[in-house]
Amino acid sequence: MKLLQNLMKANVTYGFGEDKKKFLKILKNKHLYHWRFVAPDQIPPFPPNIVLFKSQSGNFAIGKTNQKKINLGRIYQNNTKGLIINKKHNVRNIINESYFVLTKKNNIKNNIKLKINKKDFLNKINKYLTKDDILRIEKISNSKFLTLLNEIRKTKKNLFLKIQSNERWINSKKLNKLGLHLLRAVLSYRIFENRFKNKKLSSDISFFLENGYLIKKYKNFNSRKIKTFLNYFLKANIKKVIWRKVEFKHIKNDPQYKIHLDSFCNTFKVWMYPKNLKKENGVLCFFPKSHKLTIDKLKWLYKISCTNVGVKEPSFRLNKSFYSNYGKLKYATPLKKQKTVVIANTFMFHARSSAKPGTKRLSYRLLGDNDGGVKRSNPFF
Repeated sequence: MKLLQNLMKANVTYGFGEDKKKFLKILKNKHLYHWRFVAPDQIPPFPPNIVLFKSQSGNFAIGKTNQKKINLGRIYQNNTKGLIINKKHNVRNIINESYFVLTKKNNIKNNIKLKINKKDFLNKINKYLTKDDILRIEKISNSKFLTLLNEIRKTKKNLFLKIQSNERWINSKKLNKLGLHLLRAVLSYRIFENRFKNKKLSSDISFFLENGYLIKKYKNFNSRKIKTFLNYFLKANIKKVIWRKVEFKHIKNDPQYKIHLDSFCNTFKVWMYPKNLKKENGVLCFFPKSHKLTIDKLKWLYKISCTNVGVKEPSFRLNKSFYSNYGKLKYATPLKKQKTVVIANTFMFHARSSAKPGTKRLSYRLLGDNDGGVKRSNPFF
């Protein structure tokens, strides 16, 4: 990415000499790292035109701009991984920008739990995809499904490791044109759906599967019940639900205001809203049932997967002209002014509802390296 290529041209000063040496060393191994988009509230807020990286002392370096020499750095120790940078900005406008975090790539090669070989991957396609699924992919991509399968068979090891992983978008114009993104979306959906086939489900599970969300009073759906729900529903291994307090101040033009989905597969996030939170504070909003693979959604996924949008942000944004395809937008507000739990499938179209710049929002998210949700290590298992 250009951000990486222009990194050393950025308007940055370094706080510690040993950090700069470490940073330059990392750049020489840039094949091990990649830029990941994050929303401003996912990390402690700070202006995005500085570079932060962990020093040997455990703190972070401080950067400055040349405009008025304003100190834009802070010290961070928790919930911040990797290196953070953005383009040069006017000091008055920098708070309106988004963040890119340079993080280590998932080492799929060495993680046996994440890997599926080509034979097993192709067998899963034969097992879980229906004839209608294949016909839809062919019709939308205007190409033969068998051609796509043959191209997958011919892929080199590194590319196939990405295809069978939880990587949100595969940067292959040729394969996406043949329908690769659709294949990954439909296959992961069918595998997940099959988990509940012919099983007796609780009303909460059934509602969530059908609608893509669950909103419950915390007194009726406490941390113990949340843990049971997530462990059964996701086959997770959560031993204890621990909440972390997240305070966020709204900024102008926050990219999280745009309706989007998080990945190509079912993904899950959990919030707990305090009783006094209001719609005006900026809550989760979403199109119920939009996690389902309708023909409109598949067409949209195909079209956007064939662009270069995913290079910058693989959590694809939905243009307003498509909103009418998904019904009425719903806002997740506290129930009867009581502490409320919100669980959402973020393969459903969703966003943070907008609020006036400077408005504060307090919520609670699950503690851990999970962006406030539960990670699926591989959607094809």
